[in-house]
Amino acid sequence: MMAGIGLASAPLVWGFLHEYQRNRIRVFLNPGLEPYGSGYHVIQSMIAIGSGLFTGKGLFAGTQSQLNFLPENHTDFIFAVAGEEFGFIGVTIILLLYLIIIYRGITIAMNATDNFGTLLAVGIVSMFTFHVLVNVGNDQWYHAGNRCAVAFSQLWCKLAYHQYADGGVTIRH
Repeated sequence: MMAGIGLASAPLVWGFLHEYQRNRIRVFLNPGLEPYGSGYHVIQSMIAIGSGLFTGKGLFAGTQSQLNFLPENHTDFIFAVAGEEFGFIGVTIILLLYLIIIYRGITIAMNATDNFGTLLAVGIVSMFTFHVLVNVGNDQWYHAGNRCAVAFSQLWCKLAYHQYADGGVTIRH
């Protein structure tokens, strides 16, 4: 219901946005609109993931990450770095390990004997899952074609990391 209200009010909100805010949303949905501007870093992350191929380039051998084409590659674009250096095999192993941790947390929540244990386990699993989706979605989901996840994760990263480095913006435009 909330999603329906949000979608119904989107045309109304669009009129109140400044042009740079509208442009930011357009670039989130299609980074190719400004390949040398706002969409540059998303395109570079896709190049990094694609250049890792099946086995990757090796630890600290990624060109996109080591030559600083990816900004804040230790935080915002960490999954792109992993995709470039460890390739499809390494990223698959990372995702499987994430899945095992999430599954184990759900199992603990279902087997908890009291409400506190259940709520604690569900809270931890939810927070962990959200962070996995944001950090993986920041790089990988657009490459896979899911533009909504990238728009969400890019928006979240801009909000979450806005004051990361001495109060400055960590994602450059």
